[in-house]
Amino acid sequence: MSDDGQERQRIGLVWMVFCTSLGLGVLYVAVKGQDWWQWQGIWPSILTNAGTALLLAALLFILERRFTGRVIRANRRAVREAAAEVEENLQHRTDELAARIDELQAQVEQRMRAQAESQDAVVADLDAPSYKSVTAALTEANKLDAISNGHVTVQATSDPDGIAFTFKFGAYPDAGSNGIRPGLRLEITAVLRHDVSKRRVGIPIIEEEWRPEDQLADVASRMNAQLQRAGHWTGPHAVDWSMVMRNLQRSLELAIASRRGDTLPWRLHGPLIQLVGSDWAITEAGIEARHNNSVIVDEAEFPERPFGVRRDPNAAEWNPDYPDGPAPSEWRTLVRLGRGCFPRGNLGVYLGMPHWLPFTGELAPDQ
Repeated sequence: MSDDGQERQRIGLVWMVFCTSLGLGVLYVAVKGQDWWQWQGIWPSILTNAGTALLLAALLFILERRFTGRVIRANRRAVREAAAEVEENLQHRTDELAARIDELQAQVEQRMRAQAESQDAVVADLDAPSYKSVTAALTEANKLDAISNGHVTVQATSDPDGIAFTFKFGAYPDAGSNGIRPGLRLEITAVLRHDVSKRRVGIPIIEEEWRPEDQLADVASRMNAQLQRAGHWTGPHAVDWSMVMRNLQRSLELAIASRRGDTLPWRLHGPLIQLVGSDWAITEAGIEARHNNSVIVDEAEFPERPFGVRRDPNAAEWNPDYPDGPAPSEWRTLVRLGRGCFPRGNLGVYLGMPHWLPFTGELAPDQ
């Protein structure tokens, strides 16, 4: 008990003793006064009432102390119970919050697994190639920036020096002003190696739009006809369209899984440009190899190609040594393909080519 409380209790006890003593004294005088002084009339009544009042004051003080004590104890008990309830509720809410936080990572991982399964299912749909399945798979790759600027090149035969095709799905924002049909376009462009035996200058641009109503056979027939007219058709085995679609599926599968950070025997270090054979890739990081899961030649190591400067025919061809011993048979092809891609640059700006954007599911329908 505090000093103030003890002082109040002491004063209260003094007051109770005083009132009790004085009350008893007054009653005693009232009773004895009639015998001693022969009091009659009003004075005995006044003294009796005064003594009784003083005794009642002492009694009320005792009762008030007991009542106040009970109220204080009841209030303290109520406060303790309320505090315990608040503490229990707070602990319950804290436990619920901790449980939700503990579940957060699991929920995030579950969503990412579901997203990965959805992406894998879209790529698996390329088993039945159609406009819908190809555009859906390219869109998933574009969302992750898994392929270089929305383009991916695939071999059309088992020969890496043979014909290849580049697939892209997107839109030209400035379409209409340059004669290009507005809207989303799935385009296939033939990648041809320059044949020095021909007397034509440069390499022809051969491309086809895969329209929504087209079957793969329709697009393949039109592309084959263009290759024949350009003199790049060497017979029925010049292009294997089944291999084209298998390579497209394999390329997108590896590119997307690598971009997701999946645990893979071979994980690409940059957006895919082209798979070469089964064990090599050209990515934005450079030339990559499956056998050691690394970049063999970094893109920064490739020599500059000044735009508009004619190549000196007497200049030595840049052909870096294979870093891990004897060069594989595909090494010269890999270097040639790499030189066609690196160093990275936007030649379209210089050539006046129309601006193109890969579709990621976020463009307006009229784009």
